[in-house]
Formats: sequence, C-alpha cells, structure tokens
Amino acid sequence: MKLPKRIIISLYMLLVLTSALTFFRLIFATAFYNETVNLSSEYFFKSILLGVRFDLRLSVLMVLPYIFLSWIPIFNAQIREKFWILYWLIIGSFTIVCYSIDLGYYAYVDTRLDASIIGLMKSFSISMKMVWESYPIIPGLIIILSLIWAYFLLIKKVYAKLDKKSYSFPLIKSGAIHFFIVISFLAIGYGKFSGYPLRWSDAFYSTNHFANQLSINPILYFFNTYSFSSIGYDLDSVNQYYNTVADYIGVTEKNIEKLSFNRNIAVASGMPNNANIIIIILETFPNYK
Repeated sequence: MKLPKRIIISLYMLLVLTSALTFFRLIFATAFYNETVNLSSEYFFKSILLGVRFDLRLSVLMVLPYIFLSWIPIFNAQIREKFWILYWLIIGSFTIVCYSIDLGYYAYVDTRLDASIIGLMKSFSISMKMVWESYPIIPGLIIILSLIWAYFLLIKKVYAKLDKKSYSFPLIKSGAIHFFIVISFLAIGYGKFSGYPLRWSDAFYSTNHFANQLSINPILYFFNTYSFSSIGYDLDSVNQYYNTVADYIGVTEKNIEKLSFNRNIAVASGMPNNANIIIIILETFPNYK
C-alpha cells in the first residue's frame, strides 16, 4: 500500500525507536541478570509488555513533532530533509545516553533514572570523581558512540530507501491519511482502554521491586518525577489541621502563628544495663515518588 513519504518515515521511525527502547529494556534485564532470574515468568513478561507500552508512548512523543512540523516549507526540500535527519540523530543520541546513565544509576541507588539525580549532580566534581572511579567510563563511551553511529547509519538507510520512490497524493487524500495516522498515534500514546491514560504509577503493579523497575521507561520516569520534585508542603493545610495534629502528638504549648510542634519529653532517669541501641544510617535516599 502506497503512503505519503512523510507518513512512511513516521512509521519507520516509530518502529525503529520502539525497537531500540525495547532492546535497551532487554539489556537492562540482562545487566541485572541475578534479579531477573528471580522473577516469575508471569512478572517478567508482564513487565516487558507493560514496558513496551511506555516505550511506544515515548516513541510517539518523538515522532509527532515530525508529523506536525515537517510539512512547513521554511527551507527547500533538501535542507528540510537534512534538518529532520539531524533531529532523529539528536533524539536518538539523547535516548542512548539516558539509558546508559540509567544502567549506572540503577546499579548505584537501586532505582531507575529519576529526578533524584539532580540532587546528586549538585556536587558535580564529587559525583564525577565517584563515577570515574566506579564505572568503566572509556569502554562505556566507546559503546555509546558505536551505538549512535549504528543508529545514524540506520536513519540514512531509511531515507535512502525512500528516496528511490516518488509519492504524490491529492491534497484531500493526503490530509485524510495524515489525520488517521495522527489519531492512531495519539491512541497509541494514550496507552490504555480506560478513562485515564497510561501513567508512571501503572509500572508499580506488584510488590516485587525489580518487576516494577523493569517495566519503567527511565526517560518518561525522569520527567514525571521531575514534575513533583518542587512540590513542598501546603501551608494552608498545615494551618487548617494544626490543632488536630498538635493534640494528636501531644504538643502542650501550641503556637499556631509559628506552627510550632515542639514537645518537651522527660528523659527517663538512668538506662538499663541491657539497653539495645540501633543506629540506622540512610545514604542517598531522595526519591520523588
């Protein structure tokens, strides 16, 4: 079936990007093989299939700008084509780099790439020194550059294959095809047959930590958690429920103006000889969830 060149490129790139994201998901499962083998087959396949739905959403978000903007005749056809090849290369390189960071991040804090990394990057020199001392940076860079080069060759192959053919459609027919494809892509990006779309919280479908982590798309997860990173407490709600909370925890000297929850707790005289003292230290545990 013949389709407009723009639509064929969109379909090809949707397939390429989704395949690449699924490939990285399998790489993640392989890299943490000891945790993968402990999953039941039900958890494993459910996480992979759920992850593919997230991957499809991200791929759609990457392809839609091309569908909506590539028809604008700002430049001639040759320059426009080079511009969009550069666009595919940039988003592909960004994806490869993010997934590479995600592997190291999970190995360090046992969670997929999220907004917590911003806190770690505040001490940039210390973080970079730790990364250099803990991970194989040089081999990693070689692998990343090799993957980017292979991806670039694949893009050129897609365009070279389509340049050999000529596609011309009447305006109404072309518009109808574009409308159908856009609606289809939006439905794929929506991700669910329900009243609300696929959400990052859907990845946390079980009590098994690794099953949940395997289903996450780290790029979407980063931006979703970043949107919550600046949310603090609701001062109006604290004022509203101050007396209730203060009574509950035993505040005797209330101060609603300063919202003080200070309590004076008398220390027991003496300590038993058989006291069991436990010290718990939590390091690097900021998660925006």
